[in-house]
Amino acid sequence: MLENTLLPYRVIMDLARGIKVTIPSISDLLFRVAKEGKILSLFCDYRDIFTGRNREYLEKRCLLTKLYTELLAIIGEELNTNGIVYYVFKTLKPFPYDMTDLDLLFIDRREMLHASKVLIKKHGFKPIARGTYSISLRKIIKGLDIDLDLQTRIAAGTFEYIEISNIEKIVDEVGYTSGKLNLLRPELELIVVMGHTFYKDFSISLANTLYFKYLRGTIDKGVLETIFKYYPHLIKPFKLLKYLIYYLQNAIYADKYLTTDRTENNLEHLLIRKSVHKALREKRGTFLLPLFTIVNNYVETTRILIENNRYRQLHELLNLPRSRGVVLLFRRLCELPPEETIRM
Repeated sequence: MLENTLLPYRVIMDLARGIKVTIPSISDLLFRVAKEGKILSLFCDYRDIFTGRNREYLEKRCLLTKLYTELLAIIGEELNTNGIVYYVFKTLKPFPYDMTDLDLLFIDRREMLHASKVLIKKHGFKPIARGTYSISLRKIIKGLDIDLDLQTRIAAGTFEYIEISNIEKIVDEVGYTSGKLNLLRPELELIVVMGHTFYKDFSISLANTLYFKYLRGTIDKGVLETIFKYYPHLIKPFKLLKYLIYYLQNAIYADKYLTTDRTENNLEHLLIRKSVHKALREKRGTFLLPLFTIVNNYVETTRILIENNRYRQLHELLNLPRSRGVVLLFRRLCELPPEETIRM
């Protein structure tokens, strides 16, 4: 029974790492875990193993992923042609996953405004939301909504947990060029995954656990340590997320880890283990942070910001419950299913 519970996770993780696998005859369970884990697109070359509504949904999901990927290349080329400085972030991973939007970061707000005008005029995007630090655009292609978020901050709601304008002063480069796209450097990508997990989503998808582990293998540890020196409130979330993913991956490949460890004397580690255990038993694709961890991290972040005289960030953090994050927190409290990733 336990073996069947863990098998979908092993298949997904092996495929994401490029390991050839034999797809088992548990397609309904595999579909459920992959869909909730935002990694269903990994099975675009294995559509025949799914039937009925699952197959129909996968077809739409694969089309949407293809449209996002193609459009990103077009957008990147357009912005490069216009000399607009941007960085793709939260969008590309080294394996297929379920994109819900395209995210572009701009250091200069004027660049963001220029980009929005170009994309609206030349590529048929329509504005759906506009704020001081962000602009959301949408385009309908083949009956599917394609969303594009232009941003000048790396933030969870009101809280800019890392200041991109300041990062330029403490690291050599904010990003790098890969092909025709400008990408955020891996240390910052890792912090984005971590920051959104702890300050916005209060959970992490299976796709992002794999991405976090991948990023840890590509980062410059010296650069990450420099960032932590300026933003010490990010150190604890990094350590806890690293532990969660370490335990999760060991639990999936060695189910003996799913037993309760009575020798564990770190309360947060123990609660994380229990949360992972519960998610795997329930065959979930998203792993929830324990409520104690969410509250404790909020309090700890507040303390560090006060100690370091970061009053602007403190004000933003205290306003965080007023942002969209409160909706996600209620979803977390009620353990509701994740929001739909395909909009038509």
